[in-house]
Amino acid sequence: MTSSTDPRITRVQAAHAAVARAAAVEEQTIRDVHADGAEASAIARHGLGTTGRERVHNILKREPAEPSPPPLTPTIYLRGAGVDDDTWDRVDRAMWARGWATVRDRTSAWHLERGGVPVVYVDFSTNVEVDDHRAVIVQLVRARHNVVERLGTVGSRLEDKTLSELVRVNPDARELLDAMVTLVDQEPELQPRNGFMRGWPYRKVDGRLVLDEKVLARWVGGVLHER
Repeated sequence: MTSSTDPRITRVQAAHAAVARAAAVEEQTIRDVHADGAEASAIARHGLGTTGRERVHNILKREPAEPSPPPLTPTIYLRGAGVDDDTWDRVDRAMWARGWATVRDRTSAWHLERGGVPVVYVDFSTNVEVDDHRAVIVQLVRARHNVVERLGTVGSRLEDKTLSELVRVNPDARELLDAMVTLVDQEPELQPRNGFMRGWPYRKVDGRLVLDEKVLARWVGGVLHER
C-alpha cells in the first residue's frame, strides 16, 4: 500500500508545497506594488488579467502568513555530446516542466553545488555505453577539490612579466626559479553521491528510436528525492 513516505508521494508533496509558496509570493508582490502606489484595478487588469478587483482587495485585507525559507531550485547539469538540437531542446523542456534549471557548463554546475544548490549530472551523449549498448548517466553530485601533485619549477607559479623582472633585478635568481619542486594543485571535481548508469530510454517517432526525455526526467526526479 502506498504511504505518505513513499518517495513518489513525497515528490507530489514537494510540488504541492511549491505551489503554495508561489501563491504566497504572488500575494506579497501584490501587497508590495500596491504599497508603492499601484492601484488595485491596475494590478487586477494588467497583473492578473482580470477586470474584477475582489481578489486583490481580499489579499490586501488579510495579513500574510509566516514565511519560511524557500528551497534552492535544483539544477540539472546536462551533457549530450553528439546529440542533435531537437533532442537537446526536448531534454531541456522536460527538466523545465518539472521546475528544474539546466546548465551545460561544468564550472557553473560546480559553483552552484558548492553554494548549496542540488545538482544532478545527466549525460546522454552518444558515446555513453553499457555492454555495447547506449546508456545514460544520472547522478546527484557534490562539488569537491581534488588534490593533484606534480613536478614543476618554482618559477612556473609566477607570471612571465614577474619572472623577467626578478631575473633582471637579480640574475642569480634564475637558478632558484628553475629548481624542480613538487607542486600541489586543487582541481574542482564533481563527485557522484548517488545515481546510476542505465540503458538508454527510448520511444518510437515516425519509425525511428529517439531519446525518451520524459523517462529521463522521471529518473532525475527519483535521484533528487533520494538525497
